[in-house]
Amino acid sequence: MRDADLRDTDLSYARFSYVVTHDPEYGRTDVTGARWNGADLRGVTAERVIGWPRGLSDSGVTSG
Repeated sequence: MRDADLRDTDLSYARFSYVVTHDPEYGRTDVTGARWNGADLRGVTAERVIGWPRGLSDSGVTSG
């Protein structure tokens, strides 16, 4: 999802996560450079996501 354009997208209750593998760095969701302006992030869960912008967790996003 690197550099994805997610502006004005309804991502309500989406889950951004990772795939459990033998390599802890493999399988992580990478959203570096994604555009989030106007995206609906109500109830989104983000776990071990690379590039998650600071401040989005203030919008009700659960991150870990």
